[in-house]
Amino acid sequence: MASIILSNEELINILNANDLIPDIVTDVKAVEDYITLKLNTKSFLKPYIPITLRYYEYANDHIVLSIETDWLTRNMASLININKILNNRVKSNLIKFDFPWMYIEIHQLLDKNTKGLQVKNVVFSNGRYTIVL
Repeated sequence: MASIILSNEELINILNANDLIPDIVTDVKAVEDYITLKLNTKSFLKPYIPITLRYYEYANDHIVLSIETDWLTRNMASLININKILNNRVKSNLIKFDFPWMYIEIHQLLDKNTKGLQVKNVVFSNGRYTIVL
């Protein structure tokens, strides 16, 4: 059994290297056990939404991250159909949104660059992702 161990910073570097962070996302920063970013809205009322992503679980071949944001965005999410906005603006079949969750399709992500790897589990502990193959 093999495993890959990544920090949030290494994960961000991999996503950047593979052009998986869309242009609408800025100021991506790794903090010990979470990632912060700003989502540009192109709105003069609220030009960006501050977001914190935290690992939640690995389920159904997806890494599930919780999306934490400010009070206004949380309460407006259902009114403005934030899922549709996020899924339309983030043009990737590897990432899907169901606010307050973000799903990353890890098998397709790995298959694009490394054939034959099968993920059995993903665990987040002490600021590191351990991807068990």
